Amino acid sequence: MTNRGQFLLFWFRCVAKSLSRSYGYNVCGVVIVQSSRVMTLTASIVLLNGDGVGPEVVREAKKVLDKIAEKSNVNFVYKEELIGGAAIDETGSPLPDKTLQACKEANAVLFGSVGGPQWPREVNGPAPEHGLLKLRKELGLYANIRPMFFPGQSLQECSPLKSSIVQGTDFTVVRELTGGLYFGSRQEETDGVAYDTMTYSVSEVQRITRIAAELALVKNPPAPIISVDKANVLASSRLWRRVVNETLAKEYPTLKVVHQLVDSCAMIMIKNPRYLYLNLGEATQVIKASNLKIIKWYYFN
Repeated sequence: MTNRGQFLLFWFRCVAKSLSRSYGYNVCGVVIVQSSRVMTLTASIVLLNGDGVGPEVVREAKKVLDKIAEKSNVNFVYKEELIGGAAIDETGSPLPDKTLQACKEANAVLFGSVGGPQWPREVNGPAPEHGLLKLRKELGLYANIRPMFFPGQSLQECSPLKSSIVQGTDFTVVRELTGGLYFGSRQEETDGVAYDTMTYSVSEVQRITRIAAELALVKNPPAPIISVDKANVLASSRLWRRVVNETLAKEYPTLKVVHQLVDSCAMIMIKNPRYLYLNLGEATQVIKASNLKIIKWYYFN
């Protein structure tokens, strides 16, 4: 099975678990059944176009969903709502209550983007980004999964890096979304001083570690995990590294994990992204290019 197929299989399993918990459906193969009868699944999706390139992204993604619906037993019902700067302009809030309620009631949310120079950041004023951050917290959206590979040769030529550098790149970033600097206590400038606090709890690190682990287990044999932190400087990163090690050792003892400092990892991503799957841990260890790599990334946006 290709890496793309394994990634889709992982998400199919997640959907299956969600349907089982929410509706009592059983998922067999690619057909959703209930009481031994083949059924058409109707799923509600809230479209959050947002600002900037957001409307274009959502519009094109919707075309893909419509094509999926044409070729499967799935019917998507869409509902557009406001978020970000567009919501501020119309309602004064970056995440209106109507939007939040619609997202909570939907099966899925398709989000574009928020923000732009026409909505400058004002102290204690509404900002487009506040809508996205609140949505993450309210819906418990703590994991961002970003696969990095090139489905076709032609896409390599579109990369800002040379094709010879990115050829064969294949890893996945699993980014923590509801902890850290974005959600810690902060103070706007007072007497020439401002601060933001990066805070992580054991439970926050455990749950993002489990997401990375479950994704790694899609591979056969299981893929290794690279945990990215700044443990040489930050106390929260030292907690992060300890909890990652303990969680994997206790719950996923078959998985391999190595740790990489965030600045070093960022350099490797640009200089030689294939290193992330060719050199992990022991010098004698060589990971095949087809192996899926999981990176837990939290430090930078």
